[in-house]
Amino acid sequence: MRRAIARGRMFSQSYSTDRRYGRLSLKAIGLFPLMWSNADDQGRLCGDPEEIKYAVCPNIDHITKQDIPLLLKELQDNNLILCYDTPKSAAIQMLD
Repeated sequence: MRRAIARGRMFSQSYSTDRRYGRLSLKAIGLFPLMWSNADDQGRLCGDPEEIKYAVCPNIDHITKQDIPLLLKELQDNNLILCYDTPKSAAIQMLD
């Protein structure tokens, strides 16, 4: 069963001055708000890089499926997401 996606979720203006966000590469800066807007109502996403690519940024050619694991690590290293495993699959929690 598919989880509810939070429609109309706004990307907070506070990220424009957040040091964590400012340390990101341009690809990670582009990916993060797209992940934010595609997370479910609890701020979770599937952690599979292929699913992230095709659900979050399918038409952005400069972010490839091969880029996603390194971008997720970069986002996690900057405390913007938490990557974890569930009994069924990898998952991501968006952090405040």
